Amino acid sequence: FLKEVRARVPDYILLYAEIGDFLFRNCGSLKCEVIDAYIDKTRNEQIVILNFSKMANQRWVYPSITSSSTNLIKTSFYGCSCCETDLYLETDYTTVHEGDELIFNTISPYAYEWNNSFNGINKIKVIFN
Repeated sequence: FLKEVRARVPDYILLYAEIGDFLFRNCGSLKCEVIDAYIDKTRNEQIVILNFSKMANQRWVYPSITSSSTNLIKTSFYGCSCCETDLYLETDYTTVHEGDELIFNTISPYAYEWNNSFNGINKIKVIFN
């Protein structure tokens, strides 16, 4: 890809590639807790509210979560900021309940740079192991 770009851009123009997210996209995880969950029977969808906020804590993120269960339901995971765009992930997942702990994978370290206290949400604790 970079060779194709270089072929189209004149040599006198310096090119810089910032490939950090490409290299580190899958190296982090996020542990969080379900603070509310319910099934919307009209849409056959599970709505889950988590104890953190994408808007405050993880704006630049490509989360994934897996379940060993075969009994899955369409699930929307939301942050707790009360902002309508605080949708973290839509996927098929097993039924969850208030107090359940979940681990999301493929969290880029760049996501933690967005960690702030937007709308009264506490900053998340970052642990490097």
